[in-house]
Amino acid sequence: MAIQITCAGVYVVDFITSELSGMPGSGEIVFPKISMHIGGHSANVAINLVKLGLSKDSISTTGAVGKDILSEYIKQTFDNYGILSHLYKTEDDGTSISFIPCVKGEERRIICYEGANSRLLSEFVKKIIQKEKPLLFYIGAVGMLGEVYDKLEDVLGYAKGLGCITVVDPVIPPYKDWDILKKAASLIDIFHCNNAEAKAMTGIDNEAKVVKQLLSLGIKLPVVSTGEKGLVFGYNDALYTVPPFNVAVVEATGAGDAFCAGVMKKIIDLKGESLVSAFSFHEDELTDVILYGAATGAACVTAAGTTTHVDEQRVDELIKTQGRGILKGIEAGKLS
Repeated sequence: MAIQITCAGVYVVDFITSELSGMPGSGEIVFPKISMHIGGHSANVAINLVKLGLSKDSISTTGAVGKDILSEYIKQTFDNYGILSHLYKTEDDGTSISFIPCVKGEERRIICYEGANSRLLSEFVKKIIQKEKPLLFYIGAVGMLGEVYDKLEDVLGYAKGLGCITVVDPVIPPYKDWDILKKAASLIDIFHCNNAEAKAMTGIDNEAKVVKQLLSLGIKLPVVSTGEKGLVFGYNDALYTVPPFNVAVVEATGAGDAFCAGVMKKIIDLKGESLVSAFSFHEDELTDVILYGAATGAACVTAAGTTTHVDEQRVDELIKTQGRGILKGIEAGKLS
């Protein structure tokens, strides 16, 4: 089967605790439950797509890893899901690791060793796009991708030249500014970020105004997630505010990746091969796509781990029980 979605981005091995009542003090030892999970945008999205029901033969993933035991864990995880993986192995850094101490009632904290992620090369990614010619090309955490971020306009332009729909989900660049991403904006079809990333990118503390600015840069479908408040997105000359699903949040890491996977899965379901001719949606199609993405993100946060509770059955149940109310709660208006 032909590859429909090629995922590129970071890989991380996450060590997550979700039972802390507070951060330990200086010299203090605590003994919470700690679990190990594969993480990082490119891994999360690829795995979520399989768990949402897309054929494992239609998805691939690429990212950089070290030549160490953690890279073998990542490779074995993809093999277990039947996902085609293209691992760029480097001796210059180890595989990325993060420790996520989750304190009840507080926003997540992430302590991350960037590792090999910044070593991924644009030519390596372009060769994969050339070989697979997917319907959608997803790239996540672009601000952490070193030379790939430097050449983002080239990579996205190459994908667009092959007829791909491009999907970008950034992180706040740790060493560089947003100008590289802004320069490539006109090559982005779908763009997702959270409200902190939106403010860092634009300097604007208002999601509707951020969406308006992103549209003006040439992004076709910008989406800004606002956590417990839901999300805001724009398309053509319209602005939409979407209320959140009502779920018990255990741990929010990976919610944005889950959202992107849900959006792409629904687009494949609705459009399929017609994506090669146009990126165009009627309003009811668009709201169905966003609803499915939001439900996938909501399922994600109900368990520790970035992919643990993402699956087709949970997402369908959320849409069945809450979807009608969410759709009724969507506020749509013209961009002023």
